[in-house]
This record gives sequence, C-alpha cells and structure tokens, in this order.
Amino acid sequence: VYGTYQPRIQPYFLDELGVELPETLDDLKAFLQKVKENYPDVIPMTAYADCNFIFANISQAFQFTDITTYLKLSDGKVEFIGNNEEFRKALEYTKEMVDEGLIDPASFTQDKSVLSTQVAQDGYNLAVIACGSMIAQVYDTGSEEYNDFKLLGSLEGPDGYRSSQVSRGSAAVQSCMVITSACEYPEEAFRLFDFFLSDDFALKARVGFEGEQWEKAADGVEGRDGEQAWFITTTIPMEWQKPSTNVIWDMENFTHCCIMNHCEVAELGKKYPTAAEIVGQNVMELDTKEDLPQFIMDVDDMTEYNELKNLIVDNVNSNIAQFVLGNRDLSEFDDYCAELNSMGVDRYVELAQKAYDSLQ
Repeated sequence: VYGTYQPRIQPYFLDELGVELPETLDDLKAFLQKVKENYPDVIPMTAYADCNFIFANISQAFQFTDITTYLKLSDGKVEFIGNNEEFRKALEYTKEMVDEGLIDPASFTQDKSVLSTQVAQDGYNLAVIACGSMIAQVYDTGSEEYNDFKLLGSLEGPDGYRSSQVSRGSAAVQSCMVITSACEYPEEAFRLFDFFLSDDFALKARVGFEGEQWEKAADGVEGRDGEQAWFITTTIPMEWQKPSTNVIWDMENFTHCCIMNHCEVAELGKKYPTAAEIVGQNVMELDTKEDLPQFIMDVDDMTEYNELKNLIVDNVNSNIAQFVLGNRDLSEFDDYCAELNSMGVDRYVELAQKAYDSLQ
C-alpha cells in the first residue's frame, strides 16, 4: 500500500471547529477556510516543494496520479496524465486554494530543510502538512506534535472520483536479481536470492538484529495484521534514516515490505502512529488498479526511458508551480501541452507500454 502522498492533519483544529475528518476534497477546502477565518496566525496547509505532494493530493481526487511518472494504466493501455483535462482541473483547483490563502505559496518553492527549520520555531503553527511519509524528515518523530497528527485518507473529488494510493512499485526501472551466463555457480546464486526473499532475512534487513532492534513477541500478542505478532521493535521510528545507523539495509535490500505487518500492533501504534491508520482505512478496497508495475527493460530502452522521464517529469513539476502561483496563466495550458509533446511524450508512453506488455 502506497500511503506516501497522504497529508497529516492536526486533530486539535477538527475538535475546536467541530469538524469531522475530511472525506472529500471540498471537505478539506471548507476545513481550511474555517482555519483561516478562526486562526489568522495559523498556516492552513503547507508542504515542501521537493516531492510536490500538495498537488499530488489534489490531483489524486480527479484521477490516479503518480507524481514520479505522471503515467497511469487504463484497460491495459498506458496513458500520460500531465496534459489531460483532469490534470487541468486539478491545476485550477490548486490555484484557487493558493489564491484564497488556504495553501502556503512557499509549498511550491521551499525545500524540506527550510520547512524543518520553520516547524521547529516557537509560534509556527499549521493545520495540515502535505509531506506524506516524509513528514518524519521535517518533524522530530519523538515530539508530541508529530504523534498528534492524524492521517487523511483518500479524498473524493468534485466529480466523484476516489482512488486509493495503491502502488506496486511505481513505473520505474528498479534493481533486480539476475544470474548471468558468466555465473559459475547458478544453483548457489539462486539459493542466495531465495534467502534474500525469506522472512528471516526480511526481518533482519528491514528492522535489525534480535536483542538489539527487535525482540520476539510473546504468545498471544496481536500483530498489525490481526494475527500472532512475530516481533516487537525496540528502536525509535525512522532510525534507519539516521547517518549513525549502520544496521538497516535501507534501499539496498530485497525485502518484502509486509514484514512490518507482523510487528506488535500496540508497539507499532506508539512508534509509527500513522501506520495503524493506513491499515484501518481499507485502502485496498478503493484500488482502481491504474498504477503501473516496476519495469524490466533492456539497457538501450532503459536509458532512453529514464532520460525522457526525467525531462518530462521535471517540466511538469516546474509548470505546476508556475501555473498555481500565477506566474503562468492557465490560458497557456495548450502551449504547455505542445511543449511536452515536443519533448517526446509519445515516445515516453511507447516505451512504457512496451515494458508493460512484456510483463503480461
């Protein structure tokens, strides 16, 4: 389950204003309007520009949006979404919220180090932060404020569209395990790969060593998946991101992410306050199956695909900021689309379609 895009909301303001947790994009907008009216010193909603999560959340209520590729799948056909009508509607909605003072304009220009410095200052208050799971890189994960945040679920858009942010890896070319013809011991290599995919290795690579980062759960202890828990964590949240940590394999592993489903649920609730909320939202029921899988390509196609992806995605992200901040008028949307076409959008989609078809 990919809950990376979802914003966090301070429940204090929900309680004070007598508002339920927003279920639709319009609910969120109405909540932010009330915050602005009643708390003039509070920033209704902010983020940092690095990942473009604010636009991701708004666009996600109009169509499936993967901001790492701006590609989606429709009945087996790969489509580019950064130039269609739903994308334009999302731009208009975002710009309207910026113009009304509901979204901090700095969300589209500041980096996470700037935002991290700001939230640490006394007197800096905000109602909603759209940094997804990266909020842990902005807030002190041991702080009361960080642990108070509640997770916003997938929001329904003005046209009735709602999708969970389910991902099977994003449409990118990822590392994988390969046994080449030059390998003298293919059977042993296969056994090593098999070990990498085992539960035992997954727990060690993802969490650490028994007696140091985790302990076995006693009989009868409930796990995150509702079954017998395998382990209890003894480390602090996000410890694997700390430079001083040399235990977790981080992204250099082959672990299956569901290993955290076997952590003690009570411990998980304390150390990872949003994880249990993601499980409770039953997002899999909203899966529209529009996301693309990880791709396997030959070297030439991979090189061309990645070059086009970087060029096109960077251009889309840059123009999102330009449009919503008013530096570029939405009347120029067709010109923007023409610019994308000249960069090779058709070839970008063609390569993605070829890679997807090869997996079927």
